[in-house]
Amino acid sequence: MSEASYRLEINAPIETIWQIMLEEFDRPDRFSNTIKTSKVIERFPDGLLREISVPDAKLREKITYNFSRKEVVSNIVGHPHIVGTITKRLVPDQSCADKWYLESDLEWEATDVGVENMLRRNVKEFVMERLQMVRTESEMKHNRQPE
Repeated sequence: MSEASYRLEINAPIETIWQIMLEEFDRPDRFSNTIKTSKVIERFPDGLLREISVPDAKLREKITYNFSRKEVVSNIVGHPHIVGTITKRLVPDQSCADKWYLESDLEWEATDVGVENMLRRNVKEFVMERLQMVRTESEMKHNRQPE
């Protein structure tokens, strides 16, 4: 099993960040240059099933979210060579009400050496690009709102 963790500071209220995170789940291609297409296949009360395509693969993800835990879990489903989970959570900064940390933990196992190598080469750039887009969108939206 391979693992990676990332953390990024966001200066915006929790409601704004959460709204942007939900937008990112619906339209991940808007938050990443790596994702070429995305399609929501099914919606359910606490999440969705989507398909995304990246240059080297098509993936299906079952995404569930829980606002009270401030956590989103994405499981890769139905891929012949990868199983994995991406967990994103918002952690408050104790010194500032509108400062949060967006953490992303990844765990995956690939049954194909080529797929494993591709993931290791690209995972940091892919995850950080999306986290940074969530931060940028959240902070821009927060700064546009009247005080």
